[in-house]
Amino acid sequence: AQAKNVFWVPTSDATIGVGTTFDGTIVAGRDTTAKTGATINGRILTGAITAGTLALQSGTTVNVPAP
Repeated sequence: AQAKNVFWVPTSDATIGVGTTFDGTIVAGRDTTAKTGATINGRILTGAITAGTLALQSGTTVNVPAP
């Protein structure tokens, strides 16, 4: 599967750990945090259920896939 075709749907908060490489789209119910040095190959959508926030700590990279 390609990262653009994989969806992760936590009903509350999502946290991507320090130095983690994450593939796919996150559709979080509320908040999403990407810790230092994380690499996200996909998209991050927050606030699907209630108002949410997106926090990207230093050194975080988000690579949005082509359509």
